[in-house]
Order: sequence, then structure tokens, then C-alpha cells
Amino acid sequence: MKTIILGIGNDIVKDDGVGIYTADLLKKVLTNDNIIIETTHSAGIYILDFIEGYHKAILIDSIKTKDGKPGTIYKINLRDLKVKNHPHFLHTVDLLQMILLYKDHDVKLPTDITLYAIEAGDTSGFGEHLSPAVKKSAHKLFHRLKKELLLEL
Repeated sequence: MKTIILGIGNDIVKDDGVGIYTADLLKKVLTNDNIIIETTHSAGIYILDFIEGYHKAILIDSIKTKDGKPGTIYKINLRDLKVKNHPHFLHTVDLLQMILLYKDHDVKLPTDITLYAIEAGDTSGFGEHLSPAVKKSAHKLFHRLKKELLLEL
């Protein structure tokens, strides 16, 4: 039962790097052969290449919502999302639609996929530092995931 943790983002665009930052924190303490921790700047359909073949996937990324408060942590289990009824071109397909597309082609994707998203504050330019609220939330999520994953071992 292998788990992949995938930190997603761009670590030179300020708060957009929170997924990578959090995954890097986890790499320092989770050293079990059943937990693989990776980071990527890739998005969209390319994420599926990372999670294929695992039983469980935990994705960590930044998010920008209309009225979101920077640092807010969202947990989204992809099994609970509803599929949109309109078609998309491949390059704009959302993650759930990509998963369903791949499952239709017998690709072995995780049965348990969870996305943790941290509301980004500043993504308006280059910089390698997270804003204080986002960094604080990254550490909260780190401790939460560390505890959760160590209990599963």
C-alpha cells in the first residue's frame, strides 16, 4: 500500500510555492519506503504521471478563491466532487475529469486521492519566500499530515 505525496507549485512565485514547501518539510521526517514524496512544477494532466500506480495520493497546492483568506487550508477528497456536464479541451480539463478519463483507459490510479490546498496571498511576482500567513498554514498542514501518516504506518 504505497502513498505518494505530491507538492505542486512554482517555488519562485511567492505563495504559489506552498505545495513544494510543505512537501519538502515532510521529506525531512517521513522516511518510510511506503511513502514517496515528490514535488513538481507541472500541472493538469501531467499530475497523473506522478500518481499512477499508487494506492493513495495526497496532493498539496496553492489555491486562489474569490473571497479566500490567505492561509486558509482546504481539504478536498476527489471522490466527493461532482463531474461537470460540459466537455473541455484536453488542456483545460480539470483534475477530476482527467482521473475519470484515465480510469476509462485502465490506467491504475489511486483509489484515495486527496487535495490539500492553501489559500495563496501574494502570487504577483517572483520571490522565493512565502507570506507569513501562508507559511504558518504550511507548517500546520505539515504537522497534520505527519501525524496522520505516522498513525497509518
